[in-house]
Amino acid sequence: MSSMKISKVKTLTLMALLCASMLSSYAYMASGETEQLFVDIDRSVKIVRGGIVFLNDTFTLSAPEGSEAIVTDFWMGFSDTLTPERSIFEVWEFDSWRQVDASGLDIQGIQGSRIEFTVPITLRAGTSLTLRASYLSLDSVSGTSTAYAAILPVFPVIDYNISRYQLEVELPPGAIFDQVISPINMTQIEVGDHWNVIYLGENIVADSGVYASILYTHSTDDELLLVVDDVSRSITVKSSILVVEDSYSLTNKGPILFGFPLELPPDASNIKARDGVGTLETIATESDESKEVAVFPRSPIMPGDRWVFSVTYTTENGEHVSTAGGSSHLSYPNIELPHFIRGLEATVSRVESDVVRLTYGATLQSERPAIEAEIPSGSIMPSLRPIAIVAAFGLVVAAIVFLRRRKKPARVELTLEAEVPTLKEFIEKQRERIGHLKALESLEEELEEGKIEKDQYERLAAEHSRGVSKLADSLKQLERELADEPELSEPLKEIKQAEGEFTRIASDLRNLEVRLRTRRVSRRDYERRKRDRIRRRGLAIKKIEKAIESLGG
Repeated sequence: MSSMKISKVKTLTLMALLCASMLSSYAYMASGETEQLFVDIDRSVKIVRGGIVFLNDTFTLSAPEGSEAIVTDFWMGFSDTLTPERSIFEVWEFDSWRQVDASGLDIQGIQGSRIEFTVPITLRAGTSLTLRASYLSLDSVSGTSTAYAAILPVFPVIDYNISRYQLEVELPPGAIFDQVISPINMTQIEVGDHWNVIYLGENIVADSGVYASILYTHSTDDELLLVVDDVSRSITVKSSILVVEDSYSLTNKGPILFGFPLELPPDASNIKARDGVGTLETIATESDESKEVAVFPRSPIMPGDRWVFSVTYTTENGEHVSTAGGSSHLSYPNIELPHFIRGLEATVSRVESDVVRLTYGATLQSERPAIEAEIPSGSIMPSLRPIAIVAAFGLVVAAIVFLRRRKKPARVELTLEAEVPTLKEFIEKQRERIGHLKALESLEEELEEGKIEKDQYERLAAEHSRGVSKLADSLKQLERELADEPELSEPLKEIKQAEGEFTRIASDLRNLEVRLRTRRVSRRDYERRKRDRIRRRGLAIKKIEKAIESLGG
């Protein structure tokens, strides 16, 4: 072969190698987002009251040193332990977050979302692309009467290996960390009134299916794990009152539910609760700022059970209804549940008028505005007709009485018969109340000694507590009736003082439990103080019994 041919062969070979190199470089740039892209991830998880989980993933994408990468899209998947109620996707541009659209895309059975860029983004040395995916989930936390568990995916599901990774899980305020069950080591620190669980890692393989179960003792104000599907508030405006009906549809995903607590206005009256069968039991406790009402189902609501019920009450409309220029406006608080509500709406109406319907959709407590609506005009005749009839009847009666008095003066004797509460009834109800209190003490002892389970204790204790609450109002009324008897004043005073002491001790015991859960008192000091409070509580009950005996019981 001549030297010229050899030279041509070398030239062609070099050109082929150069083309291959260029094609290889081009291919690397086009697919760099799947093979040669550095991804740093910061996952922040915040668990709040009611088992609501906020999960934020911040992705920082960059190219390897001395190279380029072109990003045309980015896919983020989520595990089957996390079903988002909400998903928000953002990109960091010009020192602020800008929300972007993402399309649902399932890959190999994994649900996820993909952000597509209309113009491909080229990443070079010193540049990066920052994205954020934010989720709200309701199904990651479950629990029993003693502990809650948050089951979380440790890593996000993406197409890339993770260069650097940080996970931080924040537990609800007042919750006490118990343990983490996971194949990887995680650290825990207490920050102020809450605990954080932290993990740091590097060079993590893509799609690492690792989970962590974080167990914690919930605070005393976080005892309901509920999925609230639908809530509606119906307000009917009458001449001087508002008739409010709240309807609830919820699913229990926590401990057995024996009652549902609600907070109503302090002047709420005519309180009634119903389900599909009929009337439900309610117990109301008054305070200066509100009226606390407990609604009791026909049978305990087990984990996974759905419960549908409604509560109606009346309240004064003075501060809620304003009139100007011939029209009336209503301003009334919205539903105050701390849980996420999937569907929320309100209606406002008068009797025999149109209905104003307000739909809020899925909301957190912080997102619910006051119910503001122009009240439909309606007809006032339906409310005036009864008044006119009564007034006319009154005029007729007054005329007849006046004419009879002119003809023949007479003395009218009015006899009223009423059921007067007796001392015997008061003593019997007090003894019944003491029986409930002693039963509660016995249950506490059996629980401490391990003779009964926690769930059984809670069920029986709830029954006796309801018995005490039922007796409270009737005993107050009986005590007011008996207070007019001078010979009973001293024993009644002794009973009142002993009951006040009992109430203070019960409050001290509850506060002591909270201090132990929040680690503000040592276990040894807690046990010592608890024994002292229980001893004093028993003495208070004996004082009440002795005072009842002095009444002749």
